[in-house]
Amino acid sequence: NAAKGVFKDKDGKFTINGEPDLKMAQSIMFSDEYDQTINKINTPVEKFNKLVNQRISERTEAAISSTEITMLALSCSVAVLFIILFCGLWMLLRKIVKPVQMCSEYAKQVSEGMLDLSKPTLSVCKDNELGILCSSMGIMVANLRDRIAEAERQKESANLEATNAAV
Repeated sequence: NAAKGVFKDKDGKFTINGEPDLKMAQSIMFSDEYDQTINKINTPVEKFNKLVNQRISERTEAAISSTEITMLALSCSVAVLFIILFCGLWMLLRKIVKPVQMCSEYAKQVSEGMLDLSKPTLSVCKDNELGILCSSMGIMVANLRDRIAEAERQKESANLEATNAAV
């Protein structure tokens, strides 16, 4: 204020205007009293800044810890999801794909003339489509065997009659 030409009145308020006094301003600025006053003002500010920094550090560490726990939980969840997915695929292969492959192989063998096979033994329920397919294929092969056996009996009977008729 001395550099601006503003001085204290008798009540200690800066209300008196006058000529700027640069020497007085310099002596105030570089005095021990000024340094003590600045230190007195800065001490609570520095203490406040220290407390703020400490609180920020604590909250940051808590947030990092919470994030690490969340990431661990997420990783475990993803691992469990992959295990469930793997088990689901394994069940799909075991319960659907493998029985269909077995029925397909059985049908291929029957188409090649292998009628002496028993029906495919599948670990499928009789009430579902694969169980019905398996049973139907077994019945179809048994009916084909019976018809072939009947045709062979009729052929032998016809050959025997033809032989008897020729004699």
